[in-house]
Amino acid sequence: MNSIVIARYDESLDWVLNIPSDFEIFIYNKGKPVNDPLIVDRAEHIVDRPNVGRESETYIHHMLTKPRDDDSFTVFTRGDPFAHSPDFLPLLQNWRQWDSLQPLSWQWSSDQNIPPAPLLAEYEQRLRGRLRVRPERFSLSSWSPPDFVDEGALGTSRDYCALHGSPPEGENVASDFLRKCGLDELANKAKANSFGVFSYGAIFAVRNDLIAKWPRKSLEIAYQATLGRPVYGYVLERLWLHLFGAEFDTPAASRMTPEQPLPQQATPELEYPKAEPSTNVEADDDLVSVQVEELRDTAEKLRMEISQLREALKTQAALDQRAIHDVASVIKNIGGVGRPKRLFISTGYFATAIAATLASQQGSATDDYLLITIDRQGAEGNTRWAYQMYDRWASVRTVGHDEYYENNAGFSNPFNCHFDEVYSSHFHMAGFVGQKFPASRYSFYEEGLTTYSQALNVRVQDNNTRFYALSPKILRTASIVSQPIDVKLLTQLLEKTINCYSIPIFENPRNIVMLAMGFPPHISGSRSHSFEACEPAAKMLRAAGFDVWLKPHPRAPIDDLFGNSSLAAAGVRLLETDAPLIEPVILANRQTISAVVSVYSSFLVHSYPLFGIPAFTIRSPVIDRMQAAWKSLQDSTVPDVDMLLGATPDSIPSIARSFHNASVNDAGKLSRRM
Repeated sequence: MNSIVIARYDESLDWVLNIPSDFEIFIYNKGKPVNDPLIVDRAEHIVDRPNVGRESETYIHHMLTKPRDDDSFTVFTRGDPFAHSPDFLPLLQNWRQWDSLQPLSWQWSSDQNIPPAPLLAEYEQRLRGRLRVRPERFSLSSWSPPDFVDEGALGTSRDYCALHGSPPEGENVASDFLRKCGLDELANKAKANSFGVFSYGAIFAVRNDLIAKWPRKSLEIAYQATLGRPVYGYVLERLWLHLFGAEFDTPAASRMTPEQPLPQQATPELEYPKAEPSTNVEADDDLVSVQVEELRDTAEKLRMEISQLREALKTQAALDQRAIHDVASVIKNIGGVGRPKRLFISTGYFATAIAATLASQQGSATDDYLLITIDRQGAEGNTRWAYQMYDRWASVRTVGHDEYYENNAGFSNPFNCHFDEVYSSHFHMAGFVGQKFPASRYSFYEEGLTTYSQALNVRVQDNNTRFYALSPKILRTASIVSQPIDVKLLTQLLEKTINCYSIPIFENPRNIVMLAMGFPPHISGSRSHSFEACEPAAKMLRAAGFDVWLKPHPRAPIDDLFGNSSLAAAGVRLLETDAPLIEPVILANRQTISAVVSVYSSFLVHSYPLFGIPAFTIRSPVIDRMQAAWKSLQDSTVPDVDMLLGATPDSIPSIARSFHNASVNDAGKLSRRM
């Protein structure tokens, strides 16, 4: 059976009801929920997806998760195909007349006059009433069609070259991208040609056996690209047809020598003025033949000269662009002339996520550097996470916990450059940071409850110093000015990482996630202490009919202990994932999680403002005095787990709101007394 893949954001889907019945419908929804009962009844599959990666992410996700190897068609389209394909539905009805690889669009946008209206009118006249569908030719270097100027397409080429530099000599944007995706054979074909064809709006149909020929490793590389820079989505939009077998055309003239046979050209039909019949018929015929040959030779020479001139101009443009890039790089590295530099010092995965949010939130006018202090975690995983959260870091370095915090006399700036601003997470390290990283301005940002506790007790001398926090309301009495972190932006960045890790999807709608405690570096207590205090609450929640999951702390693995624990005996399940934080797991399951519970975890403070999921604390002693102080701060902001006794999934949000409102009233009374 044929299928149709719809990459939808917030477009109306009423037209789906008119899709022919011989198409199985997959709606990948990245916007508001699809609730129309008629659409829900007609579509066999409605899959909610994070809003990342444009339609190319949706297409490749479908190819990876729903592979088929048969001769039926899969149609790929956006949520509103009609701007690009006004005859889309009639085209679907005529699928039996399709080629194995079938473009299904007509234009980019009539409002933007792409292609120009006169060109489209000429094409439509040739169709003589047939359905409107046509592929468009484009340059594999400039990305623009040869018959008119498309500024958006030219921007794609510029953005790609700005990101990767001009393609190597002899290559073009298409061959360079395909080679990066591991498709060397196809890249060589692109390298040997100047033009390709595409279907506007990435709307096309292809037989499944052609999709199956795309090597999975290359498919996965392309998928990762869709999660990064938007330019990769625009590049893929013009390469889809070639990925499934469409030939490139117009061999590059620079690869042809005079000794090689030239492509045959159609001889133009020449009209001559009528003349009196000649008595020497053979002589006239010979003269005409000579003239035709001379015209053919002249036309061939002109064609070659034009082709060579076009290639020379293209080569010169590439050289000019490379020269501009080189000059810009030199200027950038001249002291006092380059962009301002900003350093973020992170304590691990969560702090890196906050640093990435701040870097994105404050714009791209600076070069941003990241230094990660490693505490019982891998440098490679932390570096990978840093770039998954934010791919514009100028450089990312790691340093061991002991080298930075304990025996740090020999520590030096690993970046070998001066910073204009420095953001760090520990107030008590401010003197050390100022000594090792002289800067014009210093700020702080949260990495958990540790930072809040320090911020409440520090006395800041510089009024320009700021502390960036997810919950600045906790710091109302602090001397330092706190600024809110963009919660929505943080959530968006975290959503991008969901597809980078193995994350379980909860099957039942009644789930409680329990978070095991961590240990400070100087504590060597039993790992079972990280979760033993959860047992009474876990049994209570299990008796109430909830599925209870225990997420180990990343610095205290318990896989080998949990199977024989009393929690496991009570039916609690171990939440196993390679995601470095709980946040991506929560985002992937936010509709089915009723609450998050822990003895001590910074996540409890942010669970409700970040994800709208109530959090509850377990009253229990913690490991040491410092952790007790941090837990006291936590417990003042979240309700006790005992309030869940007899609760249902529907009543839990009300319990959390009541606690929140009571806290607000208490804070108001306190401020009035002050």
